[in-house]
Amino acid sequence: MKRLRSKLISARYVATLVIVAAFAIPLLVASAAGAAIVTVGSPLIGSFSTSTIGTGNTLFNLRGEPNPTSPVDGAVVGWNIIGASGGPYFLRILAPTGLGQFTGAGKSAGATPLSTGLQHFTTLLPIKTGQLIAFDHTNAGDTIGTLSVPGNEWGFFSPTLEEGATATPSVGPNIELGFNAEVQPAPTIFVIGTTSGSTAGGTSVLISGTDLEGTTAVKFGGAAATFGQVSETAVLATSPASATAGSVPVSVTTRAGTATAAQSFTYQAPPSPAPLPPTPGPAIAKCVVPKLLGKHLKAAKKAIRAAKCKVGQVTKEPGVTLGDGTVVKQSPKSGTKKPVGAAVSVRLG
Repeated sequence: MKRLRSKLISARYVATLVIVAAFAIPLLVASAAGAAIVTVGSPLIGSFSTSTIGTGNTLFNLRGEPNPTSPVDGAVVGWNIIGASGGPYFLRILAPTGLGQFTGAGKSAGATPLSTGLQHFTTLLPIKTGQLIAFDHTNAGDTIGTLSVPGNEWGFFSPTLEEGATATPSVGPNIELGFNAEVQPAPTIFVIGTTSGSTAGGTSVLISGTDLEGTTAVKFGGAAATFGQVSETAVLATSPASATAGSVPVSVTTRAGTATAAQSFTYQAPPSPAPLPPTPGPAIAKCVVPKLLGKHLKAAKKAIRAAKCKVGQVTKEPGVTLGDGTVVKQSPKSGTKKPVGAAVSVRLG
C-alpha cells in the first residue's frame, strides 16, 4: 500500500490518462433497460492518473462527493473501473459497523480489465442502504485510476478484508479512486388495483409501485401468476387458481429483490349455481269419470271405456229394461279422477 501512497504524492511516477466526460457518460448505461439505476461512487469524469497499487488490498472511497455509499436497498448489477491493469479485480460490499470499522459483506466474481480505459463488468450482488462499495485486486503490480480531489478520503485494508471479517481501515486524503457501481433499487409496491377474485383464478390485478422494471416473478401466496410488464411503475398480473378461499400476500420479484404489497388479495369461492327446477316426471294416465246421467247403457259404457275407466256394476229400477233405461245415478260422480281401469257403476231408471 506504501507504493500507492508514494505514487499519489510524487507526480514523476504518474502517467496521466485523460478521460473526456462525453466518452465516460455513455458507458454508464443501466444494465436493465428502463430500470432506475443508481450510480454509487466516482462519476469517472476528469483526468485520471494510473497508479500502481502495491500489495494485495481492499480499496474504497470513504468520504467525498459523490457519496460512495448506496442510498437504496437493491442489487449491484454492474460496475466500472478506470486506469486498471493486471487483476483480476473483485467488487466488494462493505457494511459499516458504526464504530469506524467495516465488515466484508459480499464479493463479485473476478474480472480482468482489457485495458486501462474505462471497463464495465456485470454482476449481481445484494447491497443495502448505507453500505459502501470497494474493490479487491490480486497482484502488487495492479493499477487503478486516481483523481486528486481536495477533501476526499479513501480507505484501504491490508491484507484484503475477506467475507465476514471486520477491521478498521487505513485512511488517505484528497484522492478519488476511479471505480463505481450501478445499483438497481429493490422494487416497492404502493397498491394493488383489485383486491379480490374467484378461486378459479383469472382476475386481472394491476400492481403499482416503483422499480418494477425487469420483473421476473409475481406470486399470489406461493402460487406463480402470469404477468405482463406495463412500465417501471406497473405490472399487470392474472391471479392463479386457488384450492381454497381466503387472503394471500401479493409479491413482485426483480433481480434486485422482492416486494410484498401491504394489501392482501382475497380469494372468494364462486357463488353456488341456482337450483334447477324439478324435472317433471312422465305423465301418469288417469281415469276421469265422464258424465253419464241421461245416457242409454250402450252409450254410457262407451264413454266409460273412452275415459280409461271400466264398466262396474249395472243396476236398474223395477220395470226398467237394459235396452230402454237411461242412467239416473253413477258412482263415482263425473269429473272424479281415478287410476286407469277404475270401475264406474251406473243405475238405470
